[in-house]
Amino acid sequence: VMNFTLGGLGVKAMGSQLADMRVGSQLQLDLITTRGDTISNFSAEVRNISVHEAPGEKEGPSTLRFIGLKIVEMSAEGKKTFRELIRDYCLVMQSRPR
Repeated sequence: VMNFTLGGLGVKAMGSQLADMRVGSQLQLDLITTRGDTISNFSAEVRNISVHEAPGEKEGPSTLRFIGLKIVEMSAEGKKTFRELIRDYCLVMQSRPR
């Protein structure tokens, strides 16, 4: 996960595993947080996809996909955990020197 808002996630994926994904696709996801929490079985819709070639070292270029997801459905407990993540992130960012 690259970034998140109250309504969605920005995800970075490397390689060709998600090459068939299209805008409008519906996904069922599990998210494991850096705090060790799990938000299980929530649904999201693919809102945008950006594909880039990144220079590789030995294997040659690698495909990077940046995927914007809108959360469609999430349990009440999942929403609570997700909001706590956003709150914690904002608190960390506020305490960083500018």
